[in-house]
Amino acid sequence: MSPATNHLLIVDDELHILRSLHRLVRRRFGMQVNCWVTESTHQALEWARERPFDAVVSDLCMPGMDGLALLSQVAAIQPH
Repeated sequence: MSPATNHLLIVDDELHILRSLHRLVRRRFGMQVNCWVTESTHQALEWARERPFDAVVSDLCMPGMDGLALLSQVAAIQPH
């Protein structure tokens, strides 16, 4: 079994959607994608400061910080 080569961050405040997206990625890509999932935009930003992500999937309407603001902040942290 080869290690994960891509890192995906999934952020959604609805737990059932978060779990569904995680399951879909696992079924489709298996261990090729290392998924990080959270309901918290603050947790997502903390993780973005600690490790690079190849892609971020985010809900747009979330309490506290919307998805576009989150993506903008992640892009500032990880401009690559």
